[in-house]
This record gives sequence, C-alpha cells and structure tokens, in this order.
Amino acid sequence: MIGSLRRLAVSMTLVLGALPAAARAELVWAPEPALADVLQHAHLDETPLMLVFRADWCGFCRRLDDETLTNPLVLNGNGRWLGARLDIESEEGGRAARRWNVTGLPTILILTPAGTLIDSVTGFRTGVELAQILRQSQSAAVPIEQLAGEAARPGVQPDFVLRAARRLLDAGRDGEALALLDHLEAQVPAASAEAARARVLRASIAERAGKADAAIQTLKEAAGKTQDPGALVEIYTLWISLLRGRGHRAALLATWNEFAGRLPSDPIVQEDCVRGLQDSQAPVPMLSRQAERTLSLKPDSAPALAARALALTTAGNHEAALKEVNRAIELDPKTQAWRILRLQILEKIPAVRPGGA
Repeated sequence: MIGSLRRLAVSMTLVLGALPAAARAELVWAPEPALADVLQHAHLDETPLMLVFRADWCGFCRRLDDETLTNPLVLNGNGRWLGARLDIESEEGGRAARRWNVTGLPTILILTPAGTLIDSVTGFRTGVELAQILRQSQSAAVPIEQLAGEAARPGVQPDFVLRAARRLLDAGRDGEALALLDHLEAQVPAASAEAARARVLRASIAERAGKADAAIQTLKEAAGKTQDPGALVEIYTLWISLLRGRGHRAALLATWNEFAGRLPSDPIVQEDCVRGLQDSQAPVPMLSRQAERTLSLKPDSAPALAARALALTTAGNHEAALKEVNRAIELDPKTQAWRILRLQILEKIPAVRPGGA
C-alpha cells in the first residue's frame, strides 16, 4: 500500500513538473492506480476528489471524456482537484460502484479530501455545467439532515429534491429517499423529466435491494411516460446496464433497438446501439439496419463501418467489406475485433496469382 502510494505521488509529481506553471491544470488525473491509493493521496494532500464512473459501451461516457473533462472551464478556475476514472465493468470499478451505489452512467461523485461524499450527478454534463458543480462543491457540504429537511418543504425546485434524494440514497437511507421521491412525484406532471428521473432513482433503490426485475419494470414505466431526451438517456443507460449484468441477450437486443427508436436523431445513441448489437452478437440483418441508420447521422462512425463490413462480407461482397473495415480501423485503431474481422475478410478474397488467373 505504502509503495503504491509513493509511486502515485511520484507519478503525479512528474506529470505536474513536466508542465510550465501557467499550463498546469488545477484538475489533475490520477494515473489509474488502486482507488485506495487515490483516496489516501487526496486525504494526505488535502485535495477534493472527483470520481468519474464510465464504461466503454456508453457513448455519453465517451462524450464526457472527449468534451467535458478536457474543457478548460473544468480543468481550471474551480480550485485544486484530483480526478480518477473508473470503468464499472472492471474489478476495481465494479467494487467502487457498489460501494457508492452507482448504477446509471456516466456518474460523477464529488468527495471531500477525507472521502466524504458531497454530491453526485448522473448523466452527461457540459463543461459549463460541470464547472459550476465543482465550484459549488468547494464550499462546505450541507449536512444531509439539513438537505433532506429543506427538500421536503413546499415549493422547492424539483432538481433540489432529486439531489437530496440521491444524497440519502448514497448514504443508504433508502426509506427517506423514497419519501422524498413520493413528495416530488406528487408535485410534478407524470410525463415530466423530473418524474422520470425520480423513477430512475426508484429503480436504483430496487436494484440495490436485489430486485432487478422490479427495477427494470420501473424503468419500462418511466420510459413509457416521458419524451424528454435527457431523461430517456438516463433510463435506457441504467436499463441496459442491468440487462448486461444479468446476461439477458434477447432482452438486451430488444432494449437497444427500442432505445435507438426513441431517439432516432441522436448520433451517440445510434452509435451506442451499433456497439451494443455487436457485443450482443445480433443477427447480421438487424446489425446492418442499425449501421446504416447510424452512418446517415455520423458518416465517420467506426463501429457502424465495421458493422457494414460484416454485412457486406456475409453477402459475399468481400472487396467492398475490406474497404469499410479498413476505414473503421483507420478511425479507431485500438479495437482488436475489427482487425480480426479484417483478417477474416482477407481470407475470403482469392489471392492474385502471377500472370493472371
């Protein structure tokens, strides 16, 4: 433990020391050591901590990585921070997700240097939104009893009630969280985004209690009552995460398809659906249809190009398939599955012999 903590401190010193003072970001990312080391470093350095929970299959997690977490408004101007990214499908990330009751993606947790949870947000946030959250979190955390009491008052903004319910949920006070959600849902329209997010929290509580079927049913009901794009993303992300954990392939395929159908103009959702169908080994015709829908919105989607290549080679058009998979590899050279697909396609293309035939 001490040795790994020293290595973390040395790694971060080297990262900071390599930059001129004017270029050093106030938000510093830990070089992916054990979470216990990150927590200990934050405590010893008296630095608040931001934990980002993500997964490779989550398009809004990738967008958060690419757009929000690189935004200068997030990197600077909010005080000193230590950040750590955690993949919930890794052993380390899974343990951390269970520890803090993380279900939806992406989720950002804000902790004091002592490791006390200040705030948590689920779903994509812009750089402006996350910078505001970080600035607000630099002030002393409101005691949870005070937060819950204020949230129960008449006329309080729904977002404040949801935040309080989430804090109670994070603290394991599920009964009080449910009471606040009852209060909120009695005040807002059933089709509102706030009501949908309240049901997502209800589903999280059910899932933590080991009632995955009840959680999925709650999410189905929430999806059927709202048209809000942001709420739908939160609903389906948690729903898909639950299904992935249970290995329900048929239900997973149907849910991915439904998710894409509910948000047909969102390129991130469409590309996520392609990835999900690929991971679930969907039938080629289903995968091909989704690939074309995605490419109509995002022509440089590497997963969709690889899916198109699979459909082409399945139909016997190996030369065209090779062109598409080569484009996919050029756009995203890290995905090993597409290199394997390329080799499979090459094996089907007859070698050109000297002198003609």
